[in-house]
Amino acid sequence: MTQLSSVETAHEARSETTAEGATAWIDAPDTVRCPHWCGGKHNETHPDDRVHWSSNTLAFDPVLAEPAFERVDDETHEIPLRLLITMEQGFREVGPRISVAPEILAHGKGFAFTVTEAERVAHEMLRLIEASHSTANR
Repeated sequence: MTQLSSVETAHEARSETTAEGATAWIDAPDTVRCPHWCGGKHNETHPDDRVHWSSNTLAFDPVLAEPAFERVDDETHEIPLRLLITMEQGFREVGPRISVAPEILAHGKGFAFTVTEAERVAHEMLRLIEASHSTANR
């Protein structure tokens, strides 16, 4: 994934793609312009690409997570859990959503939060982390 370092870079990437004529939807009056965090070079050829997505994605393998199992040709294969934390916004949505979801759907669909909900979850997680440190030091 390409990481964009500034609003100017994001604008240049969008302009470059628009110059090719592929992203007329991004200039439509009812479309949310590329947010500064958008890391995508948009392509109008597929409707699924009409999403702004963050190039700053966290992917990690939780040590305590139970793996999923898949059976292929009479053999059972373990599928380790890899979580992805991403931010995306549909081209006509007013705000972004933050998702915590498994990389492979064998583990379930995950969760999508509004920014406010993500702040509440993050605040509670930080509170619990702080509490765990204080009990560990007793």
